[in-house]
Amino acid sequence: MRRTHPFGNLLSSLRARKQGFTQARLAEMAGYDPAVIARMCAGQKDLTGTQARERILRVIQALDDAGVMNGVEEANALLGAAELPPLYAANSAEAALIQQLAVHQRSVTPVDMQARRSAAHTPPAVLTSFVGRGPELKQIGRLLQEPDSKLVTLIGPGGVGKTRLAIEVVRAVQHDFADGVWWVSLAALSDETQLLPALINTFTLDRHGAKSPLDALTEYLDRRRVLLVLDNCEHLADAWANLAAHLIGTCSGLHLLCTSREALLVPGELTLYVPPLTTPRTSRAATHAEAVSAFDAVRLFVDRAQALHPGFTLAPTNAQAV
Repeated sequence: MRRTHPFGNLLSSLRARKQGFTQARLAEMAGYDPAVIARMCAGQKDLTGTQARERILRVIQALDDAGVMNGVEEANALLGAAELPPLYAANSAEAALIQQLAVHQRSVTPVDMQARRSAAHTPPAVLTSFVGRGPELKQIGRLLQEPDSKLVTLIGPGGVGKTRLAIEVVRAVQHDFADGVWWVSLAALSDETQLLPALINTFTLDRHGAKSPLDALTEYLDRRRVLLVLDNCEHLADAWANLAAHLIGTCSGLHLLCTSREALLVPGELTLYVPPLTTPRTSRAATHAEAVSAFDAVRLFVDRAQALHPGFTLAPTNAQAV
């Protein structure tokens, strides 16, 4: 069964404003094959690839042309549902779209944008079991409960499992944060100037008031007990380090959990190195299936192999190969 996705849910709500405005009609207006729109709605590669932003902008244009888009806020909500930053006025094409959307404040059936965006800023859904990392999970959970542990950064090489560990941490500690846990992936951001707008969009703050964006964000987070998780920080490490230092120095109830290939070097930062899962030291140690199964990397391999081939088992005949 195809999974629902915040982007697809929100897009369906917008289309429902106009009778007969089918997904196929939207695809035609945006200039895409209907299968592309279907994959975007399911959160698949056409929503997450390198051209995702361009696709969504064309969808927003089509929605506005169809008369079902109500201003810039809803356009940014669609981008937020795809974990992308809001419309960027410094880009000439996006600035033109912002100007066009700003004059289209239509009388339409309201959509619960807050609920849609909140769903977009929860940890990514996982469909596989969590293997190992028990000591790290407990250690991080304890650190985030201590008042002085304001910034915890999980560091390690790419692909080692930092994001998955952070997801499990969130599941373990989410009830300790009265004002919520907010997840922001920085992987899609290509420029440090997009960082603050992405956070403003996360908390759905008014970016058009008298306050500066930084002041609005600081005022919102001050005196709230919030865990803000920033995933994939390494390519924006300098910009995020400066912003993180300001936030934890100003907002007493804020805790930050970050994943990065390197430390952020913020005063007070606690770094936890995430090593690869344990493996037998040598192939000679892999002679008995029972002994080999005690290693987390082997357990993970077996778990994923059984997901593809339910009949797979670890046995003396394949233990060394595994």
